[in-house]
Amino acid sequence: MRSCSSRSSGWGIDARSTGSRHRGAGRRDAGDLLNDAGLALSRSRVLCLGAAYKPGVADVRESPAVEVMRQLRRKGAVVSYADPHVPSLVLDLERLTSVSLSSEALAEVDAVVVLTPHAEFDLGLVRRQAPLVLDTRAAVEPGERVFRL
Repeated sequence: MRSCSSRSSGWGIDARSTGSRHRGAGRRDAGDLLNDAGLALSRSRVLCLGAAYKPGVADVRESPAVEVMRQLRRKGAVVSYADPHVPSLVLDLERLTSVSLSSEALAEVDAVVVLTPHAEFDLGLVRRQAPLVLDTRAAVEPGERVFRL
C-alpha cells in the first residue's frame, strides 16, 4: 500500500472545503485508488452524493459539496450528482440534473464521493454496489471499497 501526504486527497478535493479533517498520513489517496483500478481521474465518471450544504435541506448557497464537484470537473472527471432535495443546479455555467441513486446509476460510474449524507440515501446500496467509495463524512459503513477522507 502506497502512502501519501495527508494534505491532498488526490481528487483535487480540499478536505477543509468538505468540513472533514485528515486523520494523518498513511492513507492512500483517491488518485492512487483509481490508478489501481486502471483509471485516471481525468477520465473517471464520478457520482457525488449530496449537493446541499447540509443533510435534509435544499440550499446549495456556499455549499462545500458544489465546490468539490467543481474541483473534480476541473481535474477532468465526468461528474454527476444525486440529491433528493436539489433537483438541478448550475455548475460552471452548465445545468446539471440530479440522478436517482440506484443500482443502475452506480453501475455507470467509476467512483462515488459522499459529500452530503441525506437520510434518503441508501448507503448500504452504495457500499455493496459502488466500484469505489470516497466518504468525506464517515457515513458509509467501512468495507473493502470504502475509503474515508
